[in-house]
Amino acid sequence: MKRNSGIELLKVIAIFLVVFTHVSNSLSAEQLLNIKYPVPNFNIFFVYFAKHFGGIGNIIFVVCSSWFLCDSKRIRIEKILKIIVDVWIVSVSIFIIYFLFGLRANPYFLVTVFFPNLFGTNWFITCYMILYLIHPGLVFITDSLKQRSHAIVCIIIFTAYFVLGFIRNELLYSSDLIVFVSIFIIVSYIKKYMNDFHSNIKCNLLLLCISVLGLIGLYSCLYYLSITVSVLGGKFLITSFNNNPFALFIAIALFNILSNLEFYNKLINNISSMSLLIYIFHENKCFRLFTREKIWLWLIDRFGMRYLIIMIICFSFFLLTVSCILSFLYKKISSKFVLELVERIGDFLIKVGYLFSNKLMNIK
Repeated sequence: MKRNSGIELLKVIAIFLVVFTHVSNSLSAEQLLNIKYPVPNFNIFFVYFAKHFGGIGNIIFVVCSSWFLCDSKRIRIEKILKIIVDVWIVSVSIFIIYFLFGLRANPYFLVTVFFPNLFGTNWFITCYMILYLIHPGLVFITDSLKQRSHAIVCIIIFTAYFVLGFIRNELLYSSDLIVFVSIFIIVSYIKKYMNDFHSNIKCNLLLLCISVLGLIGLYSCLYYLSITVSVLGGKFLITSFNNNPFALFIAIALFNILSNLEFYNKLINNISSMSLLIYIFHENKCFRLFTREKIWLWLIDRFGMRYLIIMIICFSFFLLTVSCILSFLYKKISSKFVLELVERIGDFLIKVGYLFSNKLMNIK
């Protein structure tokens, strides 16, 4: 069955937004721009605003996944194992390359390299795996709710984590995982009971426009307020968190619009299928800490700050292209080996699971 390229195109857009944010995050480091607080400069304004793109990209991925997972109570253990193996192979392989070129790391850094999922080196992947593992329970809960009860739950979690949690992130034990679970429950309601809204392109275009303007307006106000009121400091960056309600509305609107575009494009689908690998390669810890900032130092030294926005865009496209090529080569070279390894690990875990479950059932 061919996948709808409308949704796959949205995933490609999402991964570019994530790459764009990570590129600008390296640039916004204090040692590069030597700027700790907002200043009345459009380039700096844009650099910090670019932090929002990654959050929107993250939410888009969660919305897309939730749309399909909310109808499934099955966990494919091989999917989780493949993610773990892919992350481990890429993390360790790139570290070995850096080590051969002279990198020496402390023990903690080595532990995070060899156990990337455990230490959240790529936090989104770890968070997504947890969401995937618990999604059958979430489906059971949402299926047991009547429409009114489901709507009330959506209102409560939206108020708690996209309004109160957005105002102050520490409230109600807010975390990225809780935000992702909240998105899952909201998307489940939309799929079950809001089909007219989902298929209404004009309505979603209006929602998209209002949300984009709301996000830009809120960020601009907080940014320039932070310039005049020094005590606010970096408070303007609260709008870049994953629980930004405008970012959620943007992601939902984009999903509804593009999922209704029924077409097929092989290139788009192929790039989308590599989105996880693209994320792993472009945000590798060694590259992020020891190379990306050096590239920025060279670019700023060579071209200055005049063409900063153009450099961010070009650097992002370049990094995305390189990551796509590396992901393609990785799939070609290691796909067979990875699948065999995943199958063996899966068989072993199933045997161990049956053994422990039998022992547990025999306990009186």
